[in-house]
Amino acid sequence: MLREWIADLGPTNWRGLLTAGPVEVADLLQYVHDPDAAISAALLEGESRQIEVEPTTLPYRSTDELAVALAAGDDERPRPLLVVNAAGEPVARIRAAEHRHLTLLSDVGAQLIAAPCAWTDEGQVSSVTIRAVVD
Repeated sequence: MLREWIADLGPTNWRGLLTAGPVEVADLLQYVHDPDAAISAALLEGESRQIEVEPTTLPYRSTDELAVALAAGDDERPRPLLVVNAAGEPVARIRAAEHRHLTLLSDVGAQLIAAPCAWTDEGQVSSVTIRAVVD
């Protein structure tokens, strides 16, 4: 229950509410990741998974596939994973519970693709179906 609560707060709130620095955020990401999720293995085997994401303020009502990328810049450590539209604008942020799994895949060269599949009442992306492309 504590792990879920901390995961639901997410890195942005950890930095703001808890004044967590980069080392603490990395430690919390390690603590909240779900080893039973096995999302990495499923994606590497060519499967897709539906995951909840943190909506941004940008509405995006399409189901077109979007890239998942590390946030540009170095002002946040570890860098957030974002679901970005064709203009490079973030439409959602990967939640803390999946961050470690997906960052590891990205680090080994997998291209992560997300298709929005659920939205808030305001049209912001709240859930995506994610898949990995490995060359």
